[in-house]
Amino acid sequence: MFEDIFDLLSAGLFVDNSVVHSLDVVQGRTSAEKRTTIVLERDDEKLKVMDVIFFDGINPWYHPWIELVYPYDFKNDYEELEFVYFDSKLEKTMIKLFCNSLPSAGKIFIAYETDNETRKGLMMSIPPVITRLGFLLFMNDCTWFKDWYFPEGGFEGGQKLQGEKSLSSKQKNRQLNRLYQKVGNYISEKEKESSLPFFEKRAVKRGKIVMDSLS
Repeated sequence: MFEDIFDLLSAGLFVDNSVVHSLDVVQGRTSAEKRTTIVLERDDEKLKVMDVIFFDGINPWYHPWIELVYPYDFKNDYEELEFVYFDSKLEKTMIKLFCNSLPSAGKIFIAYETDNETRKGLMMSIPPVITRLGFLLFMNDCTWFKDWYFPEGGFEGGQKLQGEKSLSSKQKNRQLNRLYQKVGNYISEKEKESSLPFFEKRAVKRGKIVMDSLS
């Protein structure tokens, strides 16, 4: 299912004067699951960027999915902060790469515990699609979202945002109509307030972009 992306990541991507590539792809919990770690190499240093799980799906019961889990911070062996990942060209490149590799009805789960703006935005009841992370997923063809703010434990892992592609054009239109209504209602409510916190201002700005794209 994901052989092309395995080959691409194994060969490496050149992003912002750095090479990003995967370590060995290993078997996951089942024959349908594979795992790897993505690292960034620059100036003779190697830095862990994320752990990734790929699930091929089990037709016709389960659709393929990808899960990304980030480290607590992006530091080198000397505990020095190496780079800012969130909102970077690297983040946008990786999310686009993973979303493009998913088929219709494919899902992507991204941990947000260390993503301060997304985590706080969801706590403030900002619609997932116009949080910092959700907006990136929307721009990469995800039309349905779920906030796993309280995972069930065990294999579920930590807090994550789920983005999902539509199964059909009919379903996509229905999901986009719901997003349009939800985002529109949110913006209308926020425009009644005299001032907004920083993250809500950014959410409203993203929301207007979403509304314009769906008009």
